[in-house]
Amino acid sequence: MKILISEKIDPLCPQIFKEAGFTVDIKTDLGPSDLATAVGDYDVLVVRSANKVNTETLAQPGRLKVVRRAGS
Repeated sequence: MKILISEKIDPLCPQIFKEAGFTVDIKTDLGPSDLATAVGDYDVLVVRSANKVNTETLAQPGRLKVVRRAGS
């Protein structure tokens, strides 16, 4: 399973995913159109609040199955 983390989050989060055997890419410099293009290559997208997931982001979801907002 491939996970895209598109914002700065606690370093423990990607570490936990990697230890569980997932492939993790951290790309915190993606603009809205770049994010929309990238999501199709991943199973999971992790955001916080800077990146908005909207119809543009999900227009071509490809293999994307889960969008998760990190935070409390």
